[in-house]
Amino acid sequence: MDVYLSTVSNRLNNTTKPLTVIASSFLPISFRTGFYGMNFLYLTGTLETPTQAFFIGVGTMVASVVIQLYYFRRRGWL
Repeated sequence: MDVYLSTVSNRLNNTTKPLTVIASSFLPISFRTGFYGMNFLYLTGTLETPTQAFFIGVGTMVASVVIQLYYFRRRGWL
């Protein structure tokens, strides 16, 4: 019985690890979306065009996900 429960626990661990990586990859995206979604007068006033703010927001989202995926692959989680 102990061997069976240990095997089931290990299988569950292998299933939840990729789900945790996916969930933690979307965390900075949702934070930055919420941050850039707010109408900050200073943020939009200092940028020259609204498209510049869009590209800065998307660029930071993509960069954060790429850095996280690199870190996860280096640690052997992917």
